[in-house]
Amino acid sequence: MSRRGVLKSAAACAAAAFVSGGCAHASPAFPASDHWDPASGRFHALDPMSPAKNVFGALWTMSVHEREEGRHPLRPLPVARPDWDRFLAPQERSQYVWLGHSSILMRQAGVTIAVDPVVGESVSPVPMLMHRFQAPPVALSDFPAVDATLITHSHYDHLEEPTVRALAARGSRFVCPLGVGEILWDWDIASDRIRELDWWESEELAPGLSVTAVPGRHMSGRGLTDQNRTLWCGYFIVGPGGTTYCSGDTSWGRHFAMIRDRFPAPDVAFIENGQYNERWRDVHMFPGETAMAAKTVRAGRFVPIHWGAYSLALHAWNASVIQSTAKARELGVSPLTPHLGEVFDRSTVTTDWFDA
Repeated sequence: MSRRGVLKSAAACAAAAFVSGGCAHASPAFPASDHWDPASGRFHALDPMSPAKNVFGALWTMSVHEREEGRHPLRPLPVARPDWDRFLAPQERSQYVWLGHSSILMRQAGVTIAVDPVVGESVSPVPMLMHRFQAPPVALSDFPAVDATLITHSHYDHLEEPTVRALAARGSRFVCPLGVGEILWDWDIASDRIRELDWWESEELAPGLSVTAVPGRHMSGRGLTDQNRTLWCGYFIVGPGGTTYCSGDTSWGRHFAMIRDRFPAPDVAFIENGQYNERWRDVHMFPGETAMAAKTVRAGRFVPIHWGAYSLALHAWNASVIQSTAKARELGVSPLTPHLGEVFDRSTVTTDWFDA
């Protein structure tokens, strides 16, 4: 088969996975709720979502012209070597490291937490697509010991099997939304190290340190037959050192106001920013919506995520962060845009390095 034929076939496979979710996983029964339908065995968002349109065409363009039209940076992005001594030392404030895309390491109350850790070369079920801009700022082997890993949903750019297995081998436990635990169990993670949460359910990570799964407006799946068989979520973390909100993947919806009404204002809010397109309007937020989400939850500092590592849409690699941070400032929200690998907290002063 020619390279064009291979790419076309790969794009078709990736489109199928994008729209309908990889390996199918049988869905266990969950109690009926406002986001679970026992009849279909599928989860759904609180608000209706319009179907994605012509995803194959977009993925074909992305695969053939992946490094064109500004979708990859022209030069390596600036990277900081993490100061692990600072990260691990007792601190009054939570410490964070952004690894690119939606991958975060955080340290709070003596607990090291990983959120959606993904460090692979590709985040597509077809590895020849969706390549990382550059090596991650921290090799997986150089991660500090992770006590708890939080997974927001089952998509490949948030749930990576080799990384999960490696963290499990080093002793991490896992918190995930309903149904995702079965995937982890299939990857040989012991069931007593997996805690599945429904929206608004909580898990104590340490005395006084809790994580609560919160709603998002998104979808799930890793293949052709498991669309929305598992739940998706964000997380709200409360404890000594402050409050942190991680939105997970989401489009705009009333869930942001619901989160605001149930929780204190987060000191730091990591909010999805990027990989949007009108063809999948209700899957990811546009930049102005990202800023509005930060405003709605009353973020003390707003960290844009879901960018800076992979191009999963047709916009320029930095378009989303340029626009969302500008809009956030208009709304009176303070952006926090660390370098990849930089250790930071809610008081860190950052620059618009991505707009150079």
